[in-house]
Amino acid sequence: MQHLLLVLEQQDDSLKVLRLHLFSEYFLNEILIAYLRTDQARLQRARLGYAQKVTLAEISHILDKDCCDLLRKLNSLRQKVAHELEYKVSKADKEALTEGMASTIEGISESNVFVRLAPFLAGYLSGGVQLAKLAAKNIPNITV
Repeated sequence: MQHLLLVLEQQDDSLKVLRLHLFSEYFLNEILIAYLRTDQARLQRARLGYAQKVTLAEISHILDKDCCDLLRKLNSLRQKVAHELEYKVSKADKEALTEGMASTIEGISESNVFVRLAPFLAGYLSGGVQLAKLAAKNIPNITV
């Protein structure tokens, strides 16, 4: 976590978006691996996109709608950054990303949006991994 915060503080906003997206996808993968009682190789074979992973976490009740909406906004911003050569993250992008989150994430502002989102998502998503593990224990094994 410490390393991620240092990276987020030092690079431009486009790289911050890409790294935060990658960071969140790592946790989404861990949530799905735990909940589905599978492994990384099998999850990769499913060829799920980021949006599909978010939806699976939401409909499984591992992550709530507000967190999933935030992840969808992050994914949308990541698509712009990754696919538009000269895209610059704007103030409006940052505001849209955190819309409705100011009361949830203490001290978040335009100047520190990515630095504040990183620990919030780390805590929330790592909690999601733990919840997925607990939920998976209560789902009976299905054998064919």
